Formats: sequence, structure tokens, C-alpha cells
Amino acid sequence: MVENIGDLALSQDDVNCINTLALAYIGDCIWEIYVRNYVLAKNKFAKVNKLHLLSTKYVKAKTQADMVKTLKENNIIDENMWDIVLRGRNSATNPPKNANVQEYNYATGFEALIGYLYIKKNYSKLDEIAQFCLK
Repeated sequence: MVENIGDLALSQDDVNCINTLALAYIGDCIWEIYVRNYVLAKNKFAKVNKLHLLSTKYVKAKTQADMVKTLKENNIIDENMWDIVLRGRNSATNPPKNANVQEYNYATGFEALIGYLYIKKNYSKLDEIAQFCLK
């Protein structure tokens, strides 16, 4: 779904050197595209305010934290991907007022994973994760 957004033209070494918070930065954006596409597809005639309210449940820190743990429990992600989650989790600071530190950290790890897969151009895994998490 996100193949045609842009081409960062990064080498494998470049991808491995990117700061995990930078991965989370781009991952947040990519995840938002998946969520908005999903919500709009399910609610074609809804007003924008309703679309926004429906989208927020998928981008909350608690929800993302739960999703990434479920991905691991169901073997949707491998150990390499889980390592990206853990690296992203360990980089996170300053949780928002509506999430505790642990939820925020795992949510950042989830976003880092999404960003990592996007930058690596592993679009099939991104789609698999999105379909699993949005069902």
C-alpha cells in the first residue's frame, strides 16, 4: 500500500544506522496512512470528525503497545523485528499524559518497527502487520 510514497535510496548499512526514534518518526506517519485508509474504507460516508475519532483508537500508545505484544505472541514478527521494537522502546522518553511510561515505550517500539520495515521496503510484511492489527 505504501510502495509509491517515496524512495529514500538508503543502503542496508544506512538503514541499520538510523536512530530508532527517527524510525519511529517515519513509522508513525506510515502507520497513520494505514489507519486512515482502513477507517475511511469502512466509513466511506462519515464526516471527518467521526473519521478522526475512529482513527484515534488505533494510534493511541496503549493500543500500539498491545498490538506489538500481540504481534510477538502470534509469531507475526521475528526476533530481528522484535529487536527493533526493543531498541525503539528503550529510546522513548516523555510519555504523553494519557499513557504510562511502559505503554509509551512499547508504542514507540511499534512505530520504530513500522518505520524500519518501510525504510527496508518490506512492504509485504508491513501489509501483513497492518491487516493483523486492524482486523
